Amino acid sequence: MPFQSPFLQSLPSGGELTIQGHQGEEKHYHFPTFFVGTRATTVITTGSTSVARELLGDTADSLHPVQVRPGRCLIGIIAFHYGQITDGMKSYHEFAIGIAVSPAKLPLLPAIARERYGFGLWVQHLPVDSEENCHRGNVIWGLPKVMRRFSDEETDSVRTAEVWEGEKRGLRCEFPIDGPYRPFTEENRVYSKKDGKLWVTRTLQSGHRTTRFGRKFSLEIGDTAEGQTLQRLDPSTRALMIRHSKDMESALYLPKELTARE
Repeated sequence: MPFQSPFLQSLPSGGELTIQGHQGEEKHYHFPTFFVGTRATTVITTGSTSVARELLGDTADSLHPVQVRPGRCLIGIIAFHYGQITDGMKSYHEFAIGIAVSPAKLPLLPAIARERYGFGLWVQHLPVDSEENCHRGNVIWGLPKVMRRFSDEETDSVRTAEVWEGEKRGLRCEFPIDGPYRPFTEENRVYSKKDGKLWVTRTLQSGHRTTRFGRKFSLEIGDTAEGQTLQRLDPSTRALMIRHSKDMESALYLPKELTARE
């Protein structure tokens, strides 16, 4: 059975939720949502701190971009292809553009002591190609999911991902993914805003991945909302780190309202 691994079965239950689906039907979900057989490529690079603060808007009073040097902060560019998903959901693509943030206004340290300083990703754009998951992400988490068309190809050494809005190509990324695969298990935070409140969501991942530091990646930016945002963020195409997994398992919990203690 695809969702019976020791890692997934060790995780505590996160409750259930019923919402109105994208076609008006009643949809019932169990949490955490499990994903298996996921291909995930994560680029951590630097971008403009001043633009990041502007994009955060009034959220910047509570969450601060994590700077690595004056004027440059950490940003994430992540390509996903989810394989099998619980509650009968279908496989889909997702492309995240986010700003690394922390409730602590400190340079770099939150990226090292992640749990202590609430290090996580504020997702600025999240195109997908599944109507159910687009709607679910909007309604439950307040995530900025929009429908797009994807092209996604992979060899042993390079993954090429494209995101299209109609006939306009918004993004084309070529990621180096070569290297030895090593086991990993980790927890991450995703921050979002819904109903005027800030929310934090736990995600947990496990699998095997490659990790490379200081590698160049290719980024072509087009005239779509996500392309324009990346252009403004001025990302360095020499990544601080690139990670790639082709067999990731993950668990996504319901969001919790962000409090001062988070």
